Amino acid sequence: MRKFGWIVGLILIIAALGLLVLRSMDKRAAERKAEAEAAAAHALPVQTARVELGNIEATIETSGTIAVREEADIVAKIPGRVASVAVDEGDTVRAGQVVIRLEQDDILAQLDQAKAAVGAAEAQLLQARTGVQAAEAQRGAARAQLTAIRTGARTQERKQAEAAVAQARANLENARSTYERMKKLCDAGGISKQQMDLVQMQYDVAKAQYDSAQEQLSLVREGARKEDIEAAEQRLRQAEAGVAQAKSAVKAAEAGLMQAKAALQFAEVQLANTFIRSPISGRVSLRQTEPGEMAPGASMMRGVPLLHVVNNQTAYVEVSIPDVQMDEVKRGGTAKITIDGIPGRAFRGRVTELNPASDPASRSCRVKASLENPSPDVKPGMFARVSLVVHQRQGVVVLPRHVVMEKGRNFVMVKDGNVAREREVTLGLVNQEQVEVTSGLRPGEEVVVVGQELLKDGDPIEVTKQGGRS
Repeated sequence: MRKFGWIVGLILIIAALGLLVLRSMDKRAAERKAEAEAAAAHALPVQTARVELGNIEATIETSGTIAVREEADIVAKIPGRVASVAVDEGDTVRAGQVVIRLEQDDILAQLDQAKAAVGAAEAQLLQARTGVQAAEAQRGAARAQLTAIRTGARTQERKQAEAAVAQARANLENARSTYERMKKLCDAGGISKQQMDLVQMQYDVAKAQYDSAQEQLSLVREGARKEDIEAAEQRLRQAEAGVAQAKSAVKAAEAGLMQAKAALQFAEVQLANTFIRSPISGRVSLRQTEPGEMAPGASMMRGVPLLHVVNNQTAYVEVSIPDVQMDEVKRGGTAKITIDGIPGRAFRGRVTELNPASDPASRSCRVKASLENPSPDVKPGMFARVSLVVHQRQGVVVLPRHVVMEKGRNFVMVKDGNVAREREVTLGLVNQEQVEVTSGLRPGEEVVVVGQELLKDGDPIEVTKQGGRS
């Protein structure tokens, strides 16, 4: 019986101890719940984002003024009254397009006169050249005649003359023999007086032929007379003078034709100058003439041009870069350009020129960045902000710049359960909006992106919004 009582007493003691333990555990749970409720009541609301890999660019921020490589003042080459203006401000024009036309009546009349003068000069030149041909033919005939006279008879002509003399002598001897025989017969009464007269005539003819042949042979042997040569020389001199005079007439006609053609060409150029063309493609930024107004010639220009054309496709911005940063800027590098006058838009550019000389006053160098496919709204003189991309990284941990805080070191607030923990990080590239984290964070972790300035290590937090990526 006593043994049973002892067992009951032991059970009661154990039950009492258990009850005490349960009460203690409930109290502890209550305390923990109270602590959790208190902590939740003091938790700071924050927004977080997951750490992910991304791309980042390091830039140099600067500013400058928009300019263009192609712009032109359009003026008239000759003075004249404006007949028509084909474009207005803001219109697009092509290189070579007629934009203004001057009145042409006076110039067309000059052109007709110049054409007529050229026709007359060409006819005069043709006549003069024909005269040269005639004079040269006369000179050739005179020279040939003089040569023949100076040369005298040729061997063949001399032989022909000697043969003629021999033949005439033979004829004369034959006629003399006949005459003497017939004379005896006539004296003897053998023939009549009429027959003898016929024989006498034949003899006289033969003698005359003989004398003529001898005279011709004498002339052939002696050659031309001095007076014949002088006369032939005089005729040649006259012919040569005629050739010289005809050639002078040709030169005068050629000079007249050249002058007439020059006048025609001048009139044609003047007519072409009445069509005023744009030297470049672009847009009309200024118009200061109307039909009926006088357009001064280029040499008379004293005021504003008739039109001004700008090719905004050649727009660029010139900026100054500190000389200590010039090594980072490369020709062909990317530039991001925003223009205050065109809000909400950004333009891509490319570095085209680097001036290696540094301004000793500002310790900076000039850099030009051309705009790629600029909008027609881009105008010279606009203020532009330029971000020159000097470094790029891809596939790295990137955070918004405002997420990283600094207290002698760079750190971020990382979500660890329901509290925030400080995490020191090492930074790489930095620009105005982002930073590269080279160590201290891993993709997938959550960092506080809103409210981190109010936290310290171990503070309870309440995530009110969780973003996708940092």
